[in-house]
Amino acid sequence: MNRLLAATILLVILSPHPAAAAEVSFELALKQLYTANESLQAARMEESQRESERSAARGLYFPRIDASARFTRIDEPITITIPQIGTIPVQDDQFWRANVSFKWPLFTGGRIQAANRAAEAYLEESQEKRRRTESGLISELARRYYGVRLAQQVTEVRREVLSGMEHHLSDARKMEEQGVLARSERLHAEVTQAEADREYKRAVRNAALSQTALNDVLSSREDVTPTSPLFLIRDIGPMEAFREQGLTGNPALKQLTAQREVAHQGYKKELGAFAPEVFLFGVNEIYRKDLTLLDPRWAVGVGVTLNLFEGFAGQHRVAAARKQEKRLEHLQQAGRLSVATLVESRYQEVMKALEQYEALETSGKFAEEYLRIRKSAFAEGYATSLDVVDAELALSKVKTERLVAVYEFDVALAELLEASGHSERFEEYRTRSDVEVQQ
Repeated sequence: MNRLLAATILLVILSPHPAAAAEVSFELALKQLYTANESLQAARMEESQRESERSAARGLYFPRIDASARFTRIDEPITITIPQIGTIPVQDDQFWRANVSFKWPLFTGGRIQAANRAAEAYLEESQEKRRRTESGLISELARRYYGVRLAQQVTEVRREVLSGMEHHLSDARKMEEQGVLARSERLHAEVTQAEADREYKRAVRNAALSQTALNDVLSSREDVTPTSPLFLIRDIGPMEAFREQGLTGNPALKQLTAQREVAHQGYKKELGAFAPEVFLFGVNEIYRKDLTLLDPRWAVGVGVTLNLFEGFAGQHRVAAARKQEKRLEHLQQAGRLSVATLVESRYQEVMKALEQYEALETSGKFAEEYLRIRKSAFAEGYATSLDVVDAELALSKVKTERLVAVYEFDVALAELLEASGHSERFEEYRTRSDVEVQQ
């Protein structure tokens, strides 16, 4: 017996236990998202790449120094025959050359400056792309994080409805046995109880799906339990302020601005190709054993190169670069209109959700009182089973719609901040909320 007890205890200790769900605030969930999200990691890596490319472009201002070595074999030695002196050897039929050379551009028609400014613009574009990714992730996290809160609270409302319907069905059966309630009303109570049970089970499944979606975006293997409640803010500021912020801070719009600058520098680079290139150059022979009488040991000088003709390719490249710049200018103007419209749309969504919640606050108080009266009247025989069921369902409908309104407010606020280029302020808004829905 003692051996059986010991084996049982050992089995309990060694058997795997289901991991407890981790309780996570929205702030902590956002930090986890920033750490684990692969899209954000890719955006950061692109930004790092552009930083390295900017450093590489700065190297164009400095001289280029090369070292080279080669071995050569020719058909026969080179000699010079001078009368009265004879034959003088100049070059053996095989020889080595090794030297160090440098070239330092002094003037390139603005091409080096254009390359550096384009590299800066590429870096700015990658930074805005990273910000755009972060903004989208904040909105996505708000949608999924508060989606779990909504699903859990709707499940609780459905559970309360089911409990109420079960209690009402029990009362209806007792009243039928006492002869004060018609059989049809008891059957109606059974039907509504069964429907409430189905709605509750459906809510449980929806909550499980919402949980899976949240786990997925956080790359979490265990369930994440949100602790930050749904919230409302009655005064988020005027729409004009958000619109102005969007026109100056929207990351997608700033990406277009950076792309236009890249195109502009590309245009200047192609124009610079028509200017002469002026440069310093020098060479120093480091293996001098095989030098001929005619080869210098070192040389320095100034050089100029100017392209005279290349089949009009340069003119076409300039035209193409200019058209690229104009194309992006049109896209930038269209983007400004789109951002202004998007901000206004998101703002109206926030206001609509807020107004919906406030309207449902009054409706909720009325529905609670109406249910109380109907239950009292039913107990005294002055109301039917249908009256109680309708009142119970009306209250649950108001509760659910109120929760949905708060959820839609939170998501719309995150999307409004994303459109205006200030998603990082979502946490600030959340912490100064006027209403927190803990139900």
